[in-house]
Amino acid sequence: MIRRGQKRCRRNCPETEAAKAVNDAANKAADQLAKATIDPRLISVDGEAERLWKHVLFGTGTCVGMLSGYTALELPGDPLPHLYSLAERLHEIIATHEKRKSNQ
Repeated sequence: MIRRGQKRCRRNCPETEAAKAVNDAANKAADQLAKATIDPRLISVDGEAERLWKHVLFGTGTCVGMLSGYTALELPGDPLPHLYSLAERLHEIIATHEKRKSNQ
């Protein structure tokens, strides 16, 4: 929170504690989800796993479109640390799927 009389940081601002806490919480939640297992009953219905993948990829595509739009509009802020974290996580997912595909 900005105190009265204190100037807002406009460019090259250090990451705030709140932003760091949000990023840490998101990474922690992603780690917990990665360790979770799917109940086989959830995907036992024919086509359910495919439907889940289509759903999450469509939603992710929508979010990537928003990122692209915000970038095109030159929205202020420094999303780079979060974008790098997101890119790293996506690369890990891609590598996992490539490894599984090559083992088939």
